[in-house]
Amino acid sequence: MTLPSSGPPLDLNRLLEVLTRNDVDFVVVGGSAAGFLGASHLTEDADCVVRRERANLERLASALRELHA
Repeated sequence: MTLPSSGPPLDLNRLLEVLTRNDVDFVVVGGSAAGFLGASHLTEDADCVVRRERANLERLASALRELHA
């Protein structure tokens, strides 16, 4: 079952650029990561795992505000 999208389409390049510019410690996992490795099935979302220390979460919050997330 596919759920309707409730937001703008994913701009993975922008997401990664903003997270990186804000010095967020993260890794991309799931379908997006598989796509980077050459998988043909693409997803419409991005799964990221972030380091759960206070300073990193504050940088993440700043990045998410910039993305209007």
